[in-house]
Amino acid sequence: MHDFCRLNRTIAATLLLTLGAPLASLPAVAEGALPVDMQGTWGWDDEACAERVSDGRVAVSSLIVEFFASAYALDDPKPAEGGGWVSAATVHVEGEPAPEAGTIALRLVARDELEIRTGEEAPSIYVRCADDLPVR
Repeated sequence: MHDFCRLNRTIAATLLLTLGAPLASLPAVAEGALPVDMQGTWGWDDEACAERVSDGRVAVSSLIVEFFASAYALDDPKPAEGGGWVSAATVHVEGEPAPEAGTIALRLVARDELEIRTGEEAPSIYVRCADDLPVR
């Protein structure tokens, strides 16, 4: 019986070493939050990223997507079918008295390109900004 248990421990250790390394190399994603590789400051283009005063930037954090005149507080981001992430959100729009319900979808098109779609609007592509300038 001891030999059988020792064999099972050996097999389990081998599987852990074999499968554990690839799993450890995956990007960390907290459940119910956007992945780290989507987070940061993004802009319409390099010019929007470089200008101190630009309304063409968006700041993405784990649970908030902030545009120049609106912010989406994500309720429960989940992986979307076909890639990317989707979430219901509470939308705060500048000048509006109360927040409203909305949706947002984000998808990395390339390492430094992020597609964002809010509600039923057509998606927009943003480029990663080298500096984390404020959105406003």
